[in-house]
Amino acid sequence: MTDLAVPPPGGLGPRRPGPAHLPANDLPARLAEADDLLVTSPERSLHLAFRARLDAARARDTRHEALALTLMGYAQYLLGRLAEAQGHFGEAAELARPLAPDAVHARILNGQALCFMRLGNAGQALECHMQALKLSESLGDDRSRARAMNNIGVMLLDLREFEEALRYIEDARTIAGTLGLTEIHFSTFINLAHTLQELGRHAEALELNRATLPDVREAGLREREALLNSNLSQNLLGLGQHTLALEHSDAALALREAVSDPENLCRLLVARGRILMALHRDEEAHAALEDALALARTHSIRRSESEARWALAALLDRQGAHREAFEQLRLRDAAERQLMREMLERRTQRMTAQLQLERVEQRAREIEQRRKELQDANNALLITQQSLQYYVQHDALTGLKNRPAFENDLQRALGAVTGQPGQAPGQQVSLIFIDLDHFKVVNDTLGHPVGDELLRQVARRLSAALPPGGVVARQGGDEFTVLLTHGPGQPDGMTLAAQLQGLLSEPFDLAGQPLVLTTSIGVAVAPQDGHDVVTLYKNADLAMYEAKTDRNDLRRYTPALSEAAHQRLTIVQELRSAVQSGELLLHYQPIVDARTLTPVKLEALMRWQHPVRGLLSADRFIRVLEHSELGYGATLWVLRRALTDLKLWRRRWPQLQVSVNVSPRDLARTDMAAHLRAILDDVGLPASALELEMTEYAALSDVSWRPYTALLEEGLGVAIDDFGTGYSSMSRLAHTPARTLKIDRSLIQRLSPEPEDADRSGQIVRTLITFAHTYGLTTVAEGVEEDWQLALLSSWYCDLIQGYLVARPMAAAPLGEFLNDLLEP
Repeated sequence: MTDLAVPPPGGLGPRRPGPAHLPANDLPARLAEADDLLVTSPERSLHLAFRARLDAARARDTRHEALALTLMGYAQYLLGRLAEAQGHFGEAAELARPLAPDAVHARILNGQALCFMRLGNAGQALECHMQALKLSESLGDDRSRARAMNNIGVMLLDLREFEEALRYIEDARTIAGTLGLTEIHFSTFINLAHTLQELGRHAEALELNRATLPDVREAGLREREALLNSNLSQNLLGLGQHTLALEHSDAALALREAVSDPENLCRLLVARGRILMALHRDEEAHAALEDALALARTHSIRRSESEARWALAALLDRQGAHREAFEQLRLRDAAERQLMREMLERRTQRMTAQLQLERVEQRAREIEQRRKELQDANNALLITQQSLQYYVQHDALTGLKNRPAFENDLQRALGAVTGQPGQAPGQQVSLIFIDLDHFKVVNDTLGHPVGDELLRQVARRLSAALPPGGVVARQGGDEFTVLLTHGPGQPDGMTLAAQLQGLLSEPFDLAGQPLVLTTSIGVAVAPQDGHDVVTLYKNADLAMYEAKTDRNDLRRYTPALSEAAHQRLTIVQELRSAVQSGELLLHYQPIVDARTLTPVKLEALMRWQHPVRGLLSADRFIRVLEHSELGYGATLWVLRRALTDLKLWRRRWPQLQVSVNVSPRDLARTDMAAHLRAILDDVGLPASALELEMTEYAALSDVSWRPYTALLEEGLGVAIDDFGTGYSSMSRLAHTPARTLKIDRSLIQRLSPEPEDADRSGQIVRTLITFAHTYGLTTVAEGVEEDWQLALLSSWYCDLIQGYLVARPMAAAPLGEFLNDLLEP
């Protein structure tokens, strides 16, 4: 295949019409102009790119200098100057190496691949093309991706691997057509037609070339127009339409000065000679074939040389010059043998390169293993000593520094803020404390090997993101710490922490499955937040604990956190005593039918009979309780106590249910369903007697309901509490096992008793009721305190109500009396 059929290098942005008078300092515009001229005027493009390269070098604009060198390489390539092209691509690669990967890198690789292929090194060509393809895919650069795939198809076509070439070119054509990449689209059509021609499918090739020619002519791409006319002449020659073939050959020859690629010109002249032979215009045929032969020998184009000698032999034999014909056949055989040798060598190079690309990681591991084995054999004692030293300071699972080694680094870093001699003024030390949210769920659901792999991947991401001088360590479990020393004007600990949190939020690949992780991060900065290791650790840990109350959060230490931590610790200690001494108790609030006021459910609400502060409602202590080690035990106690009380009441009112609040942490436990089953069996009640009540966040989180399947099938209820205050997706809610929707009291409190004053809350409440009924959900209005609220809700077909209008929460004994009064006629 000829190199002219390779797509032009294409720009980094949309094309602009023709050259314009551009400012001398407008490098992007001047380079875009050089890019536009590559195919139509390579010499002019080379001149413009050269001038742009000088200006970019003076301005120390490395990226634009690399792009200018790349365009110079493509221009030299199109002019057939391969050595110069290689040199320019090599310089561009050196300049671009330190830069962040972008489309320029992909263009350089494509250009190098074209040169390697023309010089007969198919292995290196394939390697460069594949690197360009992978880079463009990672960048999401479809232009570069289409270009690389088209070029790979061209290379495979040159190696006579037609079917595989067709696949690559077809894919490139699809991308180019979808994105409107005109030049690449033209090129893929031309390459596809040439492939069909090589397969002997002349009619299909003819149709493609004819369809493309008007668009190419309209675009003013004279070299493409010449190539298409040349291809059409060959298609028609294959179909025996010699007169029409000659017309297209004449059209191509008229554009000969636009054809810069010698291989395309050789193909044109050989085809023209064969057409003239078919028309018995032998003298003209002989001249065309001799021109083709001379050009092919000058540029070592073996295929064209072979075809030209074969046609000359046939012509000479027809003219009776048998000796000269025989000599041409002999030379043609020699050229054909050389061509086959080169073809086999290129195919071998290509296969070798492909195998190398597929096995490079395996080979690297094997080499590393052999190196280690040899080193172990020769330096066993030394390696053992080094290993012992390493494991003293590093975590065995992740390879990060361990806590003692990290604390030593932190102690040394604190010298920068304690006024030691030789330390730079104004320096600070940031300690970043990172905790992985819900890591235990990963271990419990996916297994410890998968959890270990997640920790290793987290360690690799943190290590890769560290700035110079930063240190990362694993503290143990799912906790990591990062140390950063920074001076005035440098990124601080909060900036780095935010970057790390974003990096860790990207999906992890675990056993072929994506997993999204959230983190809670605390930051403490010396000297403001502490001068020693112990204080800085404590304060960073406090900030992290504060972030963990909401999960997926980032907090900086403040003195108020210490006071809050002290209060939490006091509450936890008192709660521990309260659990042991029986100070926790339950109150119940009835949930009744909105039309008949018949009790349907009882919501169990935890209370704390504090010895000093009196009776405390749950909002005074529940958040601390849930985040302590006492939380799950308290939940199980509430379930057992509520179900035990319910069993007594159900003797008189057998349809009553009890509703118990559960936290997302409780629901996510793998043993929660088993504990529920055991409590129900011990108390002697069916699953339908119990309803689990949870927040919107808990219901729509990634909690797996699979362990609860049997209980749900037996009638276990699920209710969404305080609905309407969060940001839930109603479509997602419809896919939870919830069968009850509790409308938040704040919406009920904002209702208006006058219909003409109906506000947004009324509209929201009505919408929620309608939505719930659409999906078969029962609605409960919370916080109903007025008769007119009940009347409104009843008119909107709300099913159940709960609030002070019916009853305040009360202990079990007075609740029994209340139920008697409410249910007795």
